[in-house]
Order: sequence, then structure tokens, then C-alpha cells
Amino acid sequence: MFRTLQWHALMLGFGAATVIASLAATLTWAATAALGRDSVTGAVVFGVLVGLVGAGYVGGRLSMRKIFHGTLAALAFGFGVTIASMAGGSPAPPVQQAWFLVLAAGLGATGAYLAGRSK
Repeated sequence: MFRTLQWHALMLGFGAATVIASLAATLTWAATAALGRDSVTGAVVFGVLVGLVGAGYVGGRLSMRKIFHGTLAALAFGFGVTIASMAGGSPAPPVQQAWFLVLAAGLGATGAYLAGRSK
């Protein structure tokens, strides 16, 4: 199975998700701060969700098996977010983290589907 993986699609999807999530969170935070509502948590959540779709889109766009690679790229980013939140002392129980990974897979598949439709 490892021979069929296109590692460049997964790695670039993960990297794109990191950049997209950072930009989306920063722009959202700046917009809410300009409006007088300084909500960092909402901006980070929005950035992560947009980053998951971006990971699926980039991972799917660069591979032959679009949905599979887009979902894996988003899952890799989701695992990174989960590990970072656990290291930061998140009180989220394991079931909630598992549901987040299901959401990550769904958003990644959606992004990969959009990538397949745009070609």
C-alpha cells in the first residue's frame, strides 16, 4: 500500500493546510479585532476548518487518486492539530478528539472532491 501513496501530495497538502489555516486565522482575527470583538478562539477554529478543506484540495489536486490522498492529507493535519492541543493541555476527551478526526476526514474528502471537479 505504501508504494501507491503519492507522498508529495500528502506532504504538500499538509504544508498547504498549515499555511492556509494560519492565514485564515490571522485574517479572521484581524477582522474581528477591527470590529471590536477580539475573539482569538473563533479565529483559530475557523482557520483550522478552512485548513482542513485546503489540505484536501491540495492533496487531491496533486494526486491521481484524489479523494484518498485529499482525505489522508487532511487527516495528517488533523492529527497534528490533535497532538498540539493535547500537548497544550486540552481538556477534550478522546471521543471528542476522534469526532474531530472524523470531521477532518470529511472536510478533506470535500476539498479533494472540489479539486477533482475543477480539473
